[in-house]
Amino acid sequence: MSLIGKSVTAVVIAAIIGTGTFLTSGPGNVSARSVRVAAHAPSWCGSKKISLALLDGFGDNNWRLLVRGEAYNEALKCPSVTKYVYQNGHGNTQTAISQIKSVAAEGINALVVFPDAGKAVLPALTSAYHAGPIVVPYRVFPGGTAGTNYTAFVDTKFVQEGTFWAKFMVKALHGKGNIANLGGPPANSQSLEEYQGMQAVFKHYPGIHFVGQTPFNVTNWDPAQTEKVVTALLAKYPKIDGITTDFGAALADSFGAFSRAGRKIPAVATEDSNL
Repeated sequence: MSLIGKSVTAVVIAAIIGTGTFLTSGPGNVSARSVRVAAHAPSWCGSKKISLALLDGFGDNNWRLLVRGEAYNEALKCPSVTKYVYQNGHGNTQTAISQIKSVAAEGINALVVFPDAGKAVLPALTSAYHAGPIVVPYRVFPGGTAGTNYTAFVDTKFVQEGTFWAKFMVKALHGKGNIANLGGPPANSQSLEEYQGMQAVFKHYPGIHFVGQTPFNVTNWDPAQTEKVVTALLAKYPKIDGITTDFGAALADSFGAFSRAGRKIPAVATEDSNL
């Protein structure tokens, strides 16, 4: 994914800590106060004793691990933070829903959520929000509206990213070629918006075609699944001139599939994963 993800997460965590109105609980709790190392708290920490929960619909890739660490480090800066909780749904929608409900049911005041499953987790977010805590989903749009279903949604301009990728591909392929587009879980807003941005450009270049699934080949942002998808695409399509993907690190882990297929790595447009 990208540097954008890191900065957004840090800003969301800092903003919520600044309110001084959240408390979290659940499996995997870590007492932030027991390992506090910050000598001077930033001004945005707030004065109320609070705790923080970060909930990942799917946390099993390098980007999520680094974001998890970033969130924890932000919490450590504040003496007012008494507990940090992390939950990983491992790509299972029902598990993610259960974790949101469980954290809220234990008296939570705020949750930061990466809603990988999109609208499927909206009822759980809404229930948690109406129970009183601050609820902030980010990056993947879960549907609903701020103030009704959750406190706020922090997005990224994914349509613009798709536009950038498409313009690069037009130049790299001289306006003609086959492109495989890799995305995350089915129907997630991030991958859909990136595809929308690409289509806005490619509609002017009839010589460029998508191969495989549209709007994107589903990888769930899982490196192992990405390699399977890439291997299958190489076996099915003898000509792939470019690849677009919103998780470049997972694609890089799949480059061996090109060697095994006796194929050259084509032009690639992606977000970076240098956190």
